[in-house]
Amino acid sequence: MSARTGDTDLNKLAKVLADMPEDIQRQITTELKAIGEEAAALAQMFVRVDTGALRNTIKSTVEGTQLKLSAGGLSAPHAPIIEVKYPYLAPAVEAIKPQIDALLNSVQMEMQNRVSNTTKQ
Repeated sequence: MSARTGDTDLNKLAKVLADMPEDIQRQITTELKAIGEEAAALAQMFVRVDTGALRNTIKSTVEGTQLKLSAGGLSAPHAPIIEVKYPYLAPAVEAIKPQIDALLNSVQMEMQNRVSNTTKQ
């Protein structure tokens, strides 16, 4: 099971990143990994625990410019049921949205600065 924000901030960031210089892309990937680790830790705090199997499957990954928060698998096939009845991934995603917004603003300002510096030369 995976929680995604749809065509929201993370997808906007991915579109912007397609035209980004590599140094900015690396910086953003690093920041997304940190944000993802925080989201996974939050989801682990939010999830209801019986045996701990589900909590142990919660993880975040960054693939390119996509941050994914996931849970479940063979050891916790009940993940979707728990998410519906007692959300834990969705609240974690909501909690990191301000950080994603800040990252988007930072990227936008950096790109504007670079464009401005290029046009001044």
